[in-house]
Amino acid sequence: MARCLFRGLLRRRRVSGQGRTWVPVPLMPATGTAVLAVRNVDHLPSGEHIRAVFDLFRERYSKLHVTNVVTTYLTCFSAARDDPHQWCNYASYGRGVCLGIRVLDEPLTSGPHVGTSLVHVDYSEENLRETVATAFKRVRDLMTRTKGSEKNIAQVVGALYRIAASSAIAAKQAQWAPEQEYRNVTIVHADAAITPHERLSNGRTIRYLPVRTRDSANISLAELLVGPNYEDPGAGIDRLHMLLAEAGYAPGCAEYPTISASSAPRC
Repeated sequence: MARCLFRGLLRRRRVSGQGRTWVPVPLMPATGTAVLAVRNVDHLPSGEHIRAVFDLFRERYSKLHVTNVVTTYLTCFSAARDDPHQWCNYASYGRGVCLGIRVLDEPLTSGPHVGTSLVHVDYSEENLRETVATAFKRVRDLMTRTKGSEKNIAQVVGALYRIAASSAIAAKQAQWAPEQEYRNVTIVHADAAITPHERLSNGRTIRYLPVRTRDSANISLAELLVGPNYEDPGAGIDRLHMLLAEAGYAPGCAEYPTISASSAPRC
């Protein structure tokens, strides 16, 4: 299976951004981070319409229906090289391969009603609280210069939801900090003219967007590591050279990686 996946990745020259449906609640132990941020601005001077906005957000935040979600596609990477935590949680329990990819001229998914960004995941609950509170205070400050019309209130509440959602996408619990994760995040509005691809996995339909790594060349691989639980690392290295040759990689070219066995302990 791992061999087929690696061969397909080389031939397609792209990775997959898997679809996620995010309820805008940060992925932290205190899932009410955004509501706590509202409390942090409660004591500050504000007009009646400003307080009405935050009260409305706080009231609805915990009652969001499944239809009020953000559809997001994630391609996840790690800055952790040859890390035992990563091998033992992924890569077929240390029997797979780790790819080191050079970041060069990768195009972002773009178009009307589509936004893409590379996000560094934060594992600190304190940082998350501060980020959300700062953003909410900026919203409050902007509202001091606007009228409290129904339209303005609806737009501001929507902005608060988006702040909460973006915070959720960029946060994880502290126990996952060894991953050192980066996420290529693509948020797709319901009106976007994008049809996701589909594949079956263990009886489930997985929706994804292809993420090209380069426009007109092979993926630029810096390194390939054979996992610490691979039965015969030497044979694994030989197999990787063969798969690279099949995909058009030539030794000595800029895209050709160094290939070695992991020095991490077995899982």
